[in-house]
Amino acid sequence: MQNDYIKELSKKTFQEGPVLEYQSMPKRQFHVPSFFSGLLVAVIINFVF
Repeated sequence: MQNDYIKELSKKTFQEGPVLEYQSMPKRQFHVPSFFSGLLVAVIINFVF
């Protein structure tokens, strides 16, 4: 029974894999500006304090 349960989990990961890849593409494009804005905030805080 444990072997069947592991096979079901492996099937779920293969089904969720492409969905996570499609969701990660827009997040990567939006993450670049937020990363640089975070760097600017960190640099400003370091100069102020």
